[in-house]
Formats: sequence, C-alpha cells, structure tokens
Amino acid sequence: MSTTLFWAITFCAICGAGVYSGVKVKSQAGWQTANGELSWLSVAVIMGAFQIGGVSIIGCAQDGFNMGVSGAWYTLIGCLYYLYAAFIWAPAFRRNIPTGSMPDFLKKKYDSKTALTYSYINVLNGIVYVPLQLFTMATVIQMAIPGISLWSSVFVGLGLAALYTAVGGIHAAKVVSRATCFTLYFAVVVACYLIVDRVGGWQALNEVLPASYFSWGNVSGTKIFGWVVAGFFSSAIAQTTVQPMIAARSLKDARLGAVVGAVLAGPIGIFTAIIGMAGKAEEITADSALAFSTTVSVHLHPIFAGIIFGIASLIVATTMSSKMLATSTIMTSIYKIQLKPGCTDHQALRFSRAFTVVYAFVCLIPIALIQKSTLSNLLMYLTMLTGVPMFFPVIAGMFWKKVTKPGAFWAMLSGFAIGLVATVTPAMTKVIPSGLWIVAVGTAVGVAVSLSTQPKAPAAIE
Repeated sequence: MSTTLFWAITFCAICGAGVYSGVKVKSQAGWQTANGELSWLSVAVIMGAFQIGGVSIIGCAQDGFNMGVSGAWYTLIGCLYYLYAAFIWAPAFRRNIPTGSMPDFLKKKYDSKTALTYSYINVLNGIVYVPLQLFTMATVIQMAIPGISLWSSVFVGLGLAALYTAVGGIHAAKVVSRATCFTLYFAVVVACYLIVDRVGGWQALNEVLPASYFSWGNVSGTKIFGWVVAGFFSSAIAQTTVQPMIAARSLKDARLGAVVGAVLAGPIGIFTAIIGMAGKAEEITADSALAFSTTVSVHLHPIFAGIIFGIASLIVATTMSSKMLATSTIMTSIYKIQLKPGCTDHQALRFSRAFTVVYAFVCLIPIALIQKSTLSNLLMYLTMLTGVPMFFPVIAGMFWKKVTKPGAFWAMLSGFAIGLVATVTPAMTKVIPSGLWIVAVGTAVGVAVSLSTQPKAPAAIE
C-alpha cells in the first residue's frame, strides 16, 4: 500500500506542476518553442529526459537481465547524438529553422510535398515510438499498483502525459523534466547500490552469473556501429533534438544544454543494467521486461520503491511528452500547410492541443505487439528506417545550394525504400548497417536528381 501511495503522490504532484505551468501559455510560439527563452539547464533536462526514457530504464535492465553489463551500450551510444547536434548542427538549426518546426523549413526550402512527406513519416514513427515507451511505463505502474491491468495502467500513464503536454507544450516538458531528471539519477544510483548489497555484493554476482555477463563484448561491433550511424544521420537532426535547441535563448545555451543532456543520458544504463543483472542472479522473474520493476520491488523499502516507480513513470512520460510535442508540432505544420492555410495563431494552438490528446490515444493501437519485442533493438530499427532517409533533404537544404525540390523528394523516398529492403534482407546488413545503405542511396539519388534538374539560366538577350 505504501508503494502505491508514494507512487501516486510523486507522479500526480509533478504532472500537476506541469499542467499548472502551461496555463499561462497563450500562443503557438510559446507552446512550441517557449518564445526562444529556454536556459541551457532547461534544454539539458528536456533532452536528457527524452534520451533516458523508458528504454534506458526498463530496456537496459531487460538487456542486463538477458546479457549483462553490455546492455548499457544503448545509452552510452545514445548520448553521442546530442554531441553531434551541439558541435556540428546547432548553428545551422538556429539559422535555418527559427520556428523549431522541421516541416516549416522543408516547405520554405523545397515545397509542400516534401514537407508533408517528412511529416507523415514522422507521425507514423510516433505511432510506434510512443507505445514503445508506454509499455515500459505500464510495467512500472503495474508493479506500483498491484492488480491493475495492462490496459488500465496504459490509460493512466498516457492520459496524464497527454494532459500536461497538451496544456503546456514545451513549458510543461521543462517543468516535469527538471523535477525528474536529477532525482531519477540519484534514486537509480542509490537503488543500484542497495540492491547489489542485498544480493551479496559484486562478488556474489560474479559467482552466480556467467562470465559473459561482465563483458562489454556481448553486443556485436556491427550492431554498435549501426547504432552510431543511426544517431548521426537521424537522431541528431530529429524534430525532438531540433526543437529544444531552437527554443534556447542563445547558441551557447543550445550547445551547453545539449552537452549536459548527453552527460545526463549516457551512464544511467550502466546502473539499470546492473539492476537487471541482480534480478537475473536471483531469478526473481522469468520475464526480462519486468527485471527492473520486480527487482526494485523485492529489494527496496516500499516507500522508496514507490518514489522510484513514480519518478521512473515520469521520466517515461517526459519522453512520450517530447515525442508527442514534436509530432504535434509537425502535425500543426500539416494543418497550416494543407488543412487550414491562413489559420490564426489561436486556431493553430487549439489544434496543437487537441491533436496531442487524439494522437496519444491513437498510439494505443500497437501496444499489444510491443511487449514481445526487445525494446532497444526495436527502437533502433524504428530510428533507422524512419529517421535516416531525412538526412539528405535536411542537411543538403542547409548547406548545398544546388539541391532541388525533386532531388530532396526522391532522396527521401529512395532512402526509405532501401531501408525497407535492408530491414527484411539480413545479408545486406551483416557488414554494412542499414543506415549507411540509406544514406548512400539517398545521397546518390538526391545529388543525381538535383544536378539533372537544375533550373536553366535565362537566355541572353541579343
């Protein structure tokens, strides 16, 4: 009972603060980019919380349960994405994408067709990504509230996350992220120490678990390289990365925020993987997806466990919030481009808020399938397939003057097509990751089509 009570107090109090912070937001720019006034700390916690999310907590514990400490590779590699963004792309983002909306940039640079194609692919991405995080939240809520069903826990978590996102936008994400990012780190580190101590210490883990569980080599070099490629060519230029960096009050704040966000996100998977290893050592559960929540519940005081579950639920809610915010920003661009051109700022804000709620519950559809998958692997496949094809249109649009509308559009489609082929053809990716196939084909097509469709110079007047 104590666990449930303290989970509810923690979760509802911080969600309530997020909702309250959003009441004052009256404009689309305020909802979307905080009018460009975020401090470096706000940027850091938004980006750090998004990257930590459910996969770094539940997913890395699951991988730790299955393979040991190398389950932490996901977060260690994931922090690199923000470093790419900070030191390579940040100035170009802020110069070329002042609204914080990638579709707005693509429409201005190319045309509505390219912007809408990007938008719809990202909306579909979110329909899988949000349930992926939602499932991780559900496993925590089910442990915090004994007897609650999967679907009830899903509705509770998603409903509260959608509420504070719809009302407050990036302001609410900032408030909730600040409340959870640092407290989660402290709680997870303390929990890891206590759990390892209560299973007999590190020596006991060495005696019970196979030697392979203490090796960093259980994830192949090819897979690690593939994750690095996915991050460089997709996550570092994704809407969820661009938006908080545009919302920063200066380039210095954007860069420092991204770097601190990377430092926050990187090491946490080591601690959660060790918690998963402790669960495996004692065979606490047969379901690796429950490794984190079950191990915490068994070994920690109910009050502390409730607080951890509350904060872990919130960090997942923040990840979902960032994705819903990014997707709603993209969808609002579709609304302004295709559904209601010339709409007022008030109409755009009202659409953003309404769409966030509707979209959140559309994301319930795939939830039954996700629990059968390995979370980190599924997330990387999703990132590779839907994110990497956008690399050429975005980067060429900012740096190459000869890129044309047809070149950007066909680069995007050809990259997506080869990505699908590579995903279902394992032989193609034994040595070369899917991301490199996508970038190589998309770039080749984009350059060729752009050069062949250069506008003709006007004829000289004799």
